[in-house]
Amino acid sequence: MKWCPRFFLVSLICLWSAVCGVAYAATFERASYELAGNTDYEQARHIYTNYGILLEDEAGFLTTYAKEYSIDYLYYTLELFSGDYLKGLSSAYRSIGKVLTICVLAAERQSGSTTAMLGQFDVDAAAIYLYFYDNGETGVHGVRPGVIGHELGHVTYYAFIEVFNSIHGAFVEYNDGYAYAGDDWLSAWDTGLHSGTFAEPYSMKNYGEDIATIFESLVCGAGSLWDDEAPLYYKAVLLRDTLNECLPDSRAGIFQRFES
Repeated sequence: MKWCPRFFLVSLICLWSAVCGVAYAATFERASYELAGNTDYEQARHIYTNYGILLEDEAGFLTTYAKEYSIDYLYYTLELFSGDYLKGLSSAYRSIGKVLTICVLAAERQSGSTTAMLGQFDVDAAAIYLYFYDNGETGVHGVRPGVIGHELGHVTYYAFIEVFNSIHGAFVEYNDGYAYAGDDWLSAWDTGLHSGTFAEPYSMKNYGEDIATIFESLVCGAGSLWDDEAPLYYKAVLLRDTLNECLPDSRAGIFQRFES
């Protein structure tokens, strides 16, 4: 048999994820999880039991603003990814001693700023931060499917970073040799040379954002992902096939939508 380092690495990751999967019990005990602040017990129990992810909502955003900012946004997006997919990701993080967590946090827009950060993933803490702003900007918050999907793209990338690094070169080839613009991503997009290659302007910043914006587009159903003549379509196919190797029991979760 021909030696294939990538196949060997993927096999080890998949085996470890399967072994760690037994850590997820069907029940969620209050004694086993100290709720942060005003986190709703039933919401936290549902997310942990079905998706293997802890929830921290210290300010009670998902409860206090339930009518305006429905918890259904979060449930909907997690279900698009599927329980098997997300529990597989959680197992990958547990294998290195980390617990995947979604944290909903209050934030303040910087004075004079015209933009607001809505979400980010802290790989060291294995935490997705979704921000909301309580200074009268009622429509500005990160508990939205596109934001959640984007951050779960980062979660996926870092869970299997060695495997993803092995297909970095293929992404650059699909980019027609373009190796990302760094902080000049907006100027690069304005050239108009990359239509059909990237999901959105921010995709051009770096490889990680290229991947995350594909996940965002999968959730939102936007972009050139369904155009089988566009390079972006083939980057999505490559991601799907790679994740089918990493998480074989999940059928790559969110990518089932791509196939439909």
